[in-house]
Amino acid sequence: MRMTHSEAVSLVHKLLKGTHIFSVTNVTKSGERRNFVVNPKAYRAQIKGTGKPADPMAHPLNIKVPDMRAGSWRTINLATLESVAANGQIIEVI
Repeated sequence: MRMTHSEAVSLVHKLLKGTHIFSVTNVTKSGERRNFVVNPKAYRAQIKGTGKPADPMAHPLNIKVPDMRAGSWRTINLATLESVAANGQIIEVI
């Protein structure tokens, strides 16, 4: 399945409000592909870290999510979103 970038960004925000685990793949600045496995229930939990808070106005497409593989919070740049896997479907961003 394929969808536009804006549809995929909306889908990620919708999935973060749900209860099913999903994954997203994006491309880093160096060209490396990164895959994040996200648990939306953990996303809604309070962040208790000491990291630098993100400015949502400066980077509106950056979201912080708990990466289940790494066991820590990561920032995903939705501007470089490549695919979303959810509910048994892999959705390519065009």
